[in-house]
Amino acid sequence: IRRQQSIHDCEPLLLTGQQLAEYFGLSRSAPGRQTLTELHRNDLYADIFETMLHTINKYLKQDLSIDRAWINWTDGDKQHECWHTHTPAKLSAVYYMTPYNCGTQFQDQFVETELNSLLVFPSDLLHTAPVSNNRYDRYTMAFDLI
Repeated sequence: IRRQQSIHDCEPLLLTGQQLAEYFGLSRSAPGRQTLTELHRNDLYADIFETMLHTINKYLKQDLSIDRAWINWTDGDKQHECWHTHTPAKLSAVYYMTPYNCGTQFQDQFVETELNSLLVFPSDLLHTAPVSNNRYDRYTMAFDLI
């Protein structure tokens, strides 16, 4: 229920790639839609990020903090591959909020995940959202750790 509520709550916060490019002063827009990167400071999501951060720190035996956090939406469009890294963060994490095409495409392999799973990886790994011939709503919650 909390996951579904989070998807519902993010809808008015999602910006188009063009809106994000204008906001951040970028020359090109990104595919899909995304919230701004301060989502971990939003009261609607603070408990989720606190829980995930606590779990990550306990499992990795580290004292990391969240630098940036956001929700992404894409429909799997093959024309919208956007390879990127999250440097200078130390680690990045993706929480898979919908059951469609769960996982992340890295340069050398696709890492398949399940609904409600969390993938943590080094921020300097080149990656993108998977693409598909099928249209579907794919929501992920992502954050960078320092």
